[in-house]
Amino acid sequence: PRTDEERKETRERAHDLINARYSNYLVLKKTDVESVFNLFQNKEENRTLICMLLAFLLREFLPTDPSLHISA
Repeated sequence: PRTDEERKETRERAHDLINARYSNYLVLKKTDVESVFNLFQNKEENRTLICMLLAFLLREFLPTDPSLHISA
């Protein structure tokens, strides 16, 4: 397992790399790039997003499966 310091360094390197590559596009402002980057830094929110995406894909690929259309 990585230490908190290693995670922080990796996050900073990724942040710098994303800013360097994508902030030059006219469509994306630097603040937009940073906002999107920061959205994906929360472990629980990422897990929720993946579950929602998986449920969506399963409903798209298996539209006739009744077990996928139960509302929570």
